[in-house]
Amino acid sequence: MSSPNHPTFDIEDAFSSNFPDYIPASPNYVPASPGKTYSSSLNNSFDFDNLKAELRESRTQIAKLQRKQMGNNSKIALARFSIANLEQIIEAIQVRHQADKESLLNAIYEHKNSQEGPSDY
Repeated sequence: MSSPNHPTFDIEDAFSSNFPDYIPASPNYVPASPGKTYSSSLNNSFDFDNLKAELRESRTQIAKLQRKQMGNNSKIALARFSIANLEQIIEAIQVRHQADKESLLNAIYEHKNSQEGPSDY
């Protein structure tokens, strides 16, 4: 064990005061503080890995929502097409019904006139 009286007690201070260009062997090393016993690079790496995982998960969720929205858009487009198609069919039926109604009224009128015979004036 080193003691404050031992020459190797604070070796880093000895190097840094004697050599102004002194660089510690591990540039990512952070001296331990209460509750902190790892280097900041490991913590940053861990945070980066967590962020990458969250980003992947978010992208997956976005892709699912986009696929769902595309499916909904397709259903909406099909419904709009069906409605437009039905509107055209209804219009064609109404036109045909009007034509049949007029034809029937003309036939009734002609039949009525033919049964009464020529009118005497």
